[in-house]
Amino acid sequence: MASRMAMYDLMLNQTYGMEVMGVVLYLGNDPLRMNSEHSFFDFRYQCKMIDVRQLDPEVFLASDNAGEIIFAILTGEDGLKQKEVTIRKIFAKLQLLYADDRAMLLVKIKQLEMLSLLRGKFIQQKILEEERNMAVTIDIREDLRYQQGLGEGIEKGIERGIEIGAERILFATAEKMLINGMDISLVQSVTGLPKGKLEEIAKKLADSHPG
Repeated sequence: MASRMAMYDLMLNQTYGMEVMGVVLYLGNDPLRMNSEHSFFDFRYQCKMIDVRQLDPEVFLASDNAGEIIFAILTGEDGLKQKEVTIRKIFAKLQLLYADDRAMLLVKIKQLEMLSLLRGKFIQQKILEEERNMAVTIDIREDLRYQQGLGEGIEKGIERGIEIGAERILFATAEKMLINGMDISLVQSVTGLPKGKLEEIAKKLADSHPG
């Protein structure tokens, strides 16, 4: 990872003529073991590596951007009580942001569920419990736009959009995990993606970043 970051930083510096500081955000569950230094002869490079669990979830919860709010699930301590507090705050913020858009609220909750798998299925279960407590029904027929008569076609389109969005998150999550050096079998157990598809992603990453 350090050698890759050294290449990125140098290319950005040469392209834009600006000083660059590369930072790696580690999303995994295992202790951070990636080497942050790369050197040979007189060349020395070091990049900053941050385990996102060291970040304060309140920083992300204070945002009005749904993606940043959802990211809070990966930050902070892994203690169950702290995670439960974070989950409740995430739901509260999402409900405020999408008070008038039930369909988009459901999409963001599905994204939260997928991302939470990086912290284990137990955390995902807590999110599902909070979803039930929130009394959000998955029946899209209760969505305002459906009631206004836009019809079954929009219902199916929204449901398909949720499926596509969830699938994209899974592939993006798998790619990040592979970039961070996680074993394919572990990535498969977390994401549920076929091993063959993960091997294809790993090969493309290797081809685009040789060495």
